Amino acid sequence: MHEKFVTIHPFVDGNGRTARLLMNLVFMRAGYPAIVIPSDSASRLAYYDALEATQTGTNPQAFRDFVVNAADVMLERYLEILNPTLASN
Repeated sequence: MHEKFVTIHPFVDGNGRTARLLMNLVFMRAGYPAIVIPSDSASRLAYYDALEATQTGTNPQAFRDFVVNAADVMLERYLEILNPTLASN
């Protein structure tokens, strides 16, 4: 859904932010935590690379894999916050 929204590009500005908000709305309604995509250069580049690979068809699963990885990272962070000893095992 996210990659389709940014491909359509309905707004002059803010398409990526809106797409990430909509993606998180879908996740949260399904009972999953929100996903935060870090804003550092490496993460931003990985985000755009995965999005481009999916949009161009060179790797249709690239963005899905990127989001799954981001979800795993966020779940680990939430576990560390909720129970530091549980996350280290």
